[in-house]
Formats: sequence, C-alpha cells, structure tokens
Amino acid sequence: MLMKTNIFRMLGVLTLLSGVMIACSDDETTPEVAPTFPDPVSAEVAAGDTYTFTISPSTDWTLGLSDSSVSYFSLLDGEMAAYRMYGEAGTHQITVQVSEFEEFDTDRRCEVWLTQGTGTLQETRTILTLTRRSMTRELSLYMAQYDADATDPDFVRDEDSNLLYEAEAASEMDYIYDSYNQIYLQRFAIDANLAWSFTELPAWFGTNEVRGGEVGRTEIFSRVNSTAHPFEDTTFDLGFIDVSNANAPKVLDTKVRVSLPGCDAFCAVDRLAATVAFTAAGEYDNNGALVETGAVGTFNAPMGARLLVAAKVGDRYLFDADRVDWVTLTMEELPEASTECGIWSRSFTVTVAANSEAARSAVVIAVPQSIARTISDPSELLTEEGTALIEGATLVSTLNQASGLPEDFEAIQAVDPATLKGWNITFGELAKGSWPWMNDWASIPYAYTLNYTSTEAVGEFFVQVDYASYRIFGFDGPDEEYTDLESCWIALEEGAQTGSKRVTMRLGEQYTAADGSTKTYENPLAGDGGENEATIVFYDRDGVALTMLYCSLTKGSTPGGGEVDENAVSFVDAEAAAAAGVYLKPMVQTDADYSHELAYMEVPQYYVIFTKPASVALNVPSYIYGHSYNTSWMNVEQSSETVATLVATETSAGTKSAVTLYASMGLEGATSAAQLTCLYDPSYVDEGAGDDEEPTTPPYDPHGAITFVDMAAAEALGATLYALPETDDMYSFDLEYVAVPQFRLTLKQPGSITLRVPAYYFGFQYSSGWLSFSPDWMENTTEVTITMTSTGTTEQQTSLSLYVDMETQAAQIHCVLLNE
Repeated sequence: MLMKTNIFRMLGVLTLLSGVMIACSDDETTPEVAPTFPDPVSAEVAAGDTYTFTISPSTDWTLGLSDSSVSYFSLLDGEMAAYRMYGEAGTHQITVQVSEFEEFDTDRRCEVWLTQGTGTLQETRTILTLTRRSMTRELSLYMAQYDADATDPDFVRDEDSNLLYEAEAASEMDYIYDSYNQIYLQRFAIDANLAWSFTELPAWFGTNEVRGGEVGRTEIFSRVNSTAHPFEDTTFDLGFIDVSNANAPKVLDTKVRVSLPGCDAFCAVDRLAATVAFTAAGEYDNNGALVETGAVGTFNAPMGARLLVAAKVGDRYLFDADRVDWVTLTMEELPEASTECGIWSRSFTVTVAANSEAARSAVVIAVPQSIARTISDPSELLTEEGTALIEGATLVSTLNQASGLPEDFEAIQAVDPATLKGWNITFGELAKGSWPWMNDWASIPYAYTLNYTSTEAVGEFFVQVDYASYRIFGFDGPDEEYTDLESCWIALEEGAQTGSKRVTMRLGEQYTAADGSTKTYENPLAGDGGENEATIVFYDRDGVALTMLYCSLTKGSTPGGGEVDENAVSFVDAEAAAAAGVYLKPMVQTDADYSHELAYMEVPQYYVIFTKPASVALNVPSYIYGHSYNTSWMNVEQSSETVATLVATETSAGTKSAVTLYASMGLEGATSAAQLTCLYDPSYVDEGAGDDEEPTTPPYDPHGAITFVDMAAAEALGATLYALPETDDMYSFDLEYVAVPQFRLTLKQPGSITLRVPAYYFGFQYSSGWLSFSPDWMENTTEVTITMTSTGTTEQQTSLSLYVDMETQAAQIHCVLLNE
C-alpha cells in the first residue's frame, strides 16, 4: 500500500512542476535513463505455492501477468491479489501466488512482464515464466488382509476393529468363500486422488450399492450376488472412471483382474449338524430338546444339485430304497428362477420313522450339479469298494437313530438257564472292552460269554437278532478263522426248540468224514497252552456283525453239575486253622496285591493271614514246587501233590511275603498253580466270622475317575485335569464306544505330577521323547507319576494309555505341556 501511495503522490508533483518548467524555460529537458532488466527465469510451481523474486529497475516501472494466466496466478500486494504493480527505481520483492485449484491433463503457464523507461527508451520484457504442471491421476486397490489359517478364518482387524490392508497395491483379486454365511465375498479399499466410479460391472459383482468414491480412501465389502453366480470359472477386469470432469469422463489405466470360481461344482449345507440324533420314536434330539417335526437345514447350490440319503451299513453306503425308507428328506420348492446360473438357497427337513429294531444309521450326501447331471444311479457316487464317495460328492451329516429294542434286550438268550446251571455251564454278558470284545470287534453292539466244563454238556440258546450268516474264530480272535466248520471242535447246530440254536463242544469225539474215514474233532487253532477258546460272530446280510458269543471249554468238572472248582485253595482242616489263628481270604480286584496278569492267566490269588506263629496245611491245585520270596519268617513244605504246608515264625506286625505254588517247571518256564500273599498281623480280626452268607467281591470299576494326588503340587505347575470333550480334535469315538474315559492333562511348565488312577497295571506312551511315566510296566498300583520335559517349542502334545490288565484299557490321557 505504501508503494501505491508514493506513486500517486509523485504523479501530482510532476503535474505541478511541468507548468513551472514550461513557464521558466522551453530549453530545459529531463535526460532519459536507460532501463536495466534482470535475466529471464523459468520455474515450476505446484498448486497453492507462492514464488518470490527480486527486481532492481533503473527507472519507474510497471509489472504484470500474461492475460491467459490470471485465472491460475496472481500478484500479491501485501495481502491483496493484483494483476498489475507499479513502482520507482530501486530494489523490490515481488510474490506470485499460485491457485490451489488442481487440474488433470492441462499444464498452466504464467509469464511475468516488466516495463521500464520513457520515450524512445521505454521497453517491456518477460522476466519470469512459471509453469504449474497438470496432476497425475492416481488410483490403487488394496486387498484386506485375510487369515486363512485361523481356527475361524476371517479378515484381520486391529485392536479398534479396523480392517488391516496389504501394503502393496493389488493387480489381481480372488473371491473367498465364507462357509459361515455360505457366500463368496471379498473386502478391499480404493485410494484415489480424484472422484471415481467403476466401469460396467457384471451382474454377480455386488458392492453393497457402492459404485464409486471421492478423493481419499473408500472401503468396499463385496458380496457375490448368488442368484447371478456363473456356472463356469470367470474373470473380468475391474476398471475405473474419472468423474471429476463431468464434461469428459476419462477411463483410467488402472485395472484389477478379478476371479470368481464357477458355481457348477458348488454345493453347501448349512444349519444341519454333522451328526444328528433321533430317538427310537423318531424325534429329533436337539441337545436334549425333542423335536417331533425333524431336523432342519439349508441347501445352497445351483439348480440341478441334489441331496441324497444312503444307509450306512458298517463302512458301506447303500442307496437301496428298502434301506433308506425310514428316512424322509423334504426340500422347499424353489421360486421361478434362472437355470442358467446362480446359487439358490432352499430349506429342507429330515424326519425318520419310529424304530422297533436295533440302532440304525444313514447319511445325507450333497451332490453338486456338475456331478448330478452325469449320473443315472446314486450308486455311481461310490468308489468300487462302496465304502467311500467319489471326489466332489460330500457327506454332509450322519443320521443316528436309537435302538427301539428294550434296554434289557438280549441278542443271545438261554432257552433254559436252569439246564445250563445243571450242566455247570457259565453264560452271561461279556464285559465291555474285555477280550475279545475290543479292537476289530469293539463296534459289535452285543457280546456274551459261554464256558463249558465238559464236552458232554448241552445248552440251547435263542439268537434274537435277524442274522444271515455266522463265522467261527479261534484262540486269536479276529486274526484266525476256522475255514472248515464241518471238522471244527465247536459247532452251532439247530436246537430242540423252534428257532433255537445249540452250541456243542465236541473236542475229542469221532466223526465220519466225507471220504468215509473215521476222524477225531481237533482244535488246530488252540492257544499256545492248549486253551480251547472260540468266538462265534453273527452277521446280517451286509456282513455287518450283530452279536458275538465268546466260547471256552475248561475241563475238570463233572457233567451234571457238582460245583467242583479244581483251582480252589482251602484249608485241609478248617477248625485246626481257626484254632491256630490263621485266616484264608480270596483276593478281589480292588486289593492292592491283586495281579491282573495272574488273573488273566486264571491263577487263583489268596491272602493267608497269621495272627501268631503257626503251621497250616492247604488244599491246592496239583503242584510240584513252592517258593517264598525274600522272607525268613515263612517256609513252604510240600506234603503231597495237592497239599502244601505253610510254616510261619514270629515276625514284625505288618510283615508281608509272597508265596508262589508252581504246577510245572519246564524249559519254557514255570506254570503257577496259586499265588499266596502271606501277612503277619496279630491284631487281625476276621470281620466275616459267623456270617453265613457267601463272601462277595466288592464292585470294581476299572474305568474310574482320575484325580491329582497332591493339589498343591498341581497348582505349582499350573496343572489342569478334565474329561476330554467330544469337540476336541484328540477325542476318540472308538474309545468312547468301549467305555474308556479320556482325559486332558495340561502342565504350564515342565515337571512331574502324580495322578490317582484305577488299579493300574502298565502304561503305553505314544512316541514323544519328552514324556515319561512310572511305574511303566507290570506294576499293580493306584498311582502313576507323569514327567514332562521341554523341547523348546511353545506347545507339546502326546497321549498316554493306562491299562488295568493285559487286555483292558482303563483310561486315555492326552498330555499337553505349554512351556509358559
């Protein structure tokens, strides 16, 4: 403003002086001064910038901008914008302001001119050229980060739930299938320095109605329009348009190749659980809530895809109508829809008929359109063995319906239990998980045991399952089968009652062979010790085992009964033993000294309790030798082949000694006839004295609970112990079937922990190298100590099996070390 004031003041002075000078003299003239100009300068500037330069004119001057640039550039006179400036000779700073408005496609140029001098010396020159370049269009697509390896795969977010994006711009984008929502989707963001929109999009490309964006970042959640999903795999170039110039939109160079798998092979079921349970009455058991209308699911697939039901018989799938007529699958009708493309969602219901037979199972199989249109018979979905589905077909759910048989149903039932007792035949249900009802035969629903003491014994039975065939196996169970049943030592024959069967033991009897010769029934599949054992397994028409009968022949008893037990141990003179203060008690499974190994070998086990020094004679099985281990107070004398005499001298109360009576001593080892645990206890009182009832064995559960022995020690290691849930990846349904409990033991740091367990005989550890346990073999105890050492990894896992005898598993412990 000061400069302008001076300029106007000077003009007034010059006007007055001109009159004076004319009046004074016409001969006096002002000398002309030659103007001086700076060298011209060129520079580039950005929108919103200022450019300052200095001039030093030698005369009065005028400075201005080229007319074409005044919309984009201006001179700053103080804080005011101007397009002309004036001044006197001297040094002056000039500032050019660049407009903040940005443009694409066009560069803008500004020429600053300077005029100096008067008269013939007046001259105008361009002293500065400024160029504001056009802006480059920038648009990039960034994919949201996706964690496919997570337990529940999903897009990654920060602690404030904001999506995280990849650092590098994407040139390709693949759609992700979200199994939870049963839809293909993708998340991405567009960063741009212009207002933009998509070019033409295919019908399946959904963006929640987002079709463009402004300057900055635009986040987009794209869900595929299911009903427009193409059958074949498809790709297209996702393009963008600059809409900042309404008069001439420009298609940008940026393109992203988008890929979507075709839905031809797509087939998904939602809401229906992987395993669905029904009651015998046909009600859907929804976690304890019984639903009469059945189980409901949603079928998501193109037109032409199918849901089929097959019976699950053993490890085979059967589509026969009479196999699956108890299952009804009702599908919701589709609206009028295109058959050319699209994934259509339909609800369906699964119901079952009431069941009066054994438990049964079926499966629901999803067949995509790509396969459904190529098959004419559902059996074409199976592999050659009929035990697996071809690739593409999916087992969606297993339908299990409970048995309609009464709880006390007996698959095999004695015709006359009194007759069995008269023949000294033992018949009853087999203990679950015991030999041979385990491993290969663990899934057989019913199992029984049958013991004869004479080949002359006769017993008739009703087999109350509808079996189509049977097979007989030898001493080694499923590993050995009798191929010639005509000459087999055990036979299943027609009984005297209508529909009954007779199991006969004909070992040693003679028969006439097909060639007319006389032969003797023998047992080529007997045990190494001559054990005569066999198992009869009954099968349905599909070869699925329905029930089994474990048979054995133990000679020594008299036909017709007589309860003679050749393995019994008793006092020769009970009154004399009582007078001497000696007591004899059979061991039971819960006793600390009970040996499951000896029990497995059918060796009788007893306690012999001395209250004072004494000598007592025992009736024992035939034996040749007796031995007392690690003791000086107990001596064994052989009185005869069936009588052993124990001689006890005085010793400390509570002293215990083991005495083994042997029936044989050969090159292959010794055979035990009886095992006696002798105890010196002056304070012992026979609690059963005077009781007329038969002594009973306390109930014993080999699959009892497992607990910590020392809770303080457990807490110090951060130990936890709980029953393994079915949802755990380590849970075994095979073990569940044989009633073996499964536990999870977790230590937060390396160490040793002792567990109280059922009567424990030995353990088996799956190869790990970092877990050990004690005792580890052939020990009868109720405690096991597990030691875990660190391998340096964050989490270590392995399994440990505990057994109560050579055949019966007591528990499975899944051991975990967290190394926290």
